[in-house]
Amino acid sequence: MLHWRLHIVILASTFVLFPLLSLAVGFLPPTLLPPALYTGILFLCVLPSTVQSSIAFTSMAGGNVPAAICAASASNIFGMFLTPLLVGLLFAAGGHGGFSFDALEQILLQLLAPFILGQVLQPWIGNFIRARKKLLMPVDRGSILMVVYLAFSEAVTENIWSTFSVRDIAVVIALDILLLAVVLIVTMFGSRLLGFSKEDEIAITFCGSKKSLASGVPMANVIFAGQGIGSIVLPLMLFHQIQLMACAVIAQKYAERGRRREAETIAEAAAQKETAPFRAPFPQSSISSDRLVGAAADLGCFDLLGLRLRGNDVDAARLGSFRDLAQEIDVKQAVLQRSGLDFHVIGKLEAALEGALAMPRYRNWLSLAFSSLFSPLTVSVCSRASIESSLSSKPATAMVIR
Repeated sequence: MLHWRLHIVILASTFVLFPLLSLAVGFLPPTLLPPALYTGILFLCVLPSTVQSSIAFTSMAGGNVPAAICAASASNIFGMFLTPLLVGLLFAAGGHGGFSFDALEQILLQLLAPFILGQVLQPWIGNFIRARKKLLMPVDRGSILMVVYLAFSEAVTENIWSTFSVRDIAVVIALDILLLAVVLIVTMFGSRLLGFSKEDEIAITFCGSKKSLASGVPMANVIFAGQGIGSIVLPLMLFHQIQLMACAVIAQKYAERGRRREAETIAEAAAQKETAPFRAPFPQSSISSDRLVGAAADLGCFDLLGLRLRGNDVDAARLGSFRDLAQEIDVKQAVLQRSGLDFHVIGKLEAALEGALAMPRYRNWLSLAFSSLFSPLTVSVCSRASIESSLSSKPATAMVIR
């Protein structure tokens, strides 16, 4: 599912909040802010967000990188249409012109057409480019550097540094810092009020507060063709440097807090593990040991201090831990010799049992002593299926009493 709330917040910060702040700047008197520099402030506030720096700072701070990639890319694509439209609306309100379709066509040709061409050629040249990423990286970064150098060179050729005083440039720097601070505060705390996670907050903060110099210079050359664009891109050049320095510090702070939270989480987990009470391998029960022994004996076996008394041999004549008394007690013969009245069978069984060897009886008492002295017992429940199979595989010894 698309994270549409995050993208709407970033687009609103880029194309709604910034333009509104630029209109507020317009209330400054011309003696404090020259009209040419105010035009640059207006143009700065309607530009799209950056791509590379937004993604880099989001990744450095531990934010939502996939959302930052989508939001920054969408901001640049929408900015190709929205920036000329907003420039036309804002400047028409000030009586400086309106929207131009020719400017929109040139912007789409210079910015959108290469993007579409790259996406179309992706299946054929994508692997080739990725395999030579290190070789082609200077081309990517060098193109951005050339854009900055072009803007700075145009400002120098127009004698912009002699046209405006140091006070004018200081005012522009102060306004750029103020704009960036206000947007950072709004995006940072606004995302928290809206219930976004920390990762989404980082993406909103860095993607919603940037302005693209790489897109702004070509757009300025098209929109303000025939005019001196040095004074128009000057606020943008200064803002670009300020946002890089400020966001680098903020990204480091986010990263340190993330590492601190991770360390605290690990410490809390270790402390809980150390203070956790010992738990027996079997859940405790209110059932007494005698009942457990009885239940285990009914099912055929129990384990006492590691001495397992195998119960799958269920010959009743053995009587627990006695020796094999089936060979000494003629129970089977006594049972088979039945007559019309069965009461005499009891007498025969008693006689057979009384004549059995009594020497091994101490073993039964020893087992009972161990079971009463050492607890708890670890009960091993044997399946009745194994008991039934053993019964079927051995001669049955029966005693019928009516």
